[in-house]
Amino acid sequence: MFLGAVEDALSTLQQNPLAFAKLYRDARRILIKRFPYDIYFVFDMGIISALACFHAKRALSGWKSRVP
Repeated sequence: MFLGAVEDALSTLQQNPLAFAKLYRDARRILIKRFPYDIYFVFDMGIISALACFHAKRALSGWKSRVP
């Protein structure tokens, strides 16, 4: 179930990565439906780079250090 929800989120992300607001520098976030996880990513020059998949209740500072 979880992997299917992640695949759905990534499919949505591939269709329109700019639909998600910037949160920190150029990092954006997509929520995983039915699970309390988020995928943080950067979209630059047509390339989507996943930075992290974090539990929504976890401290945000953990993924911010990964943003280029």
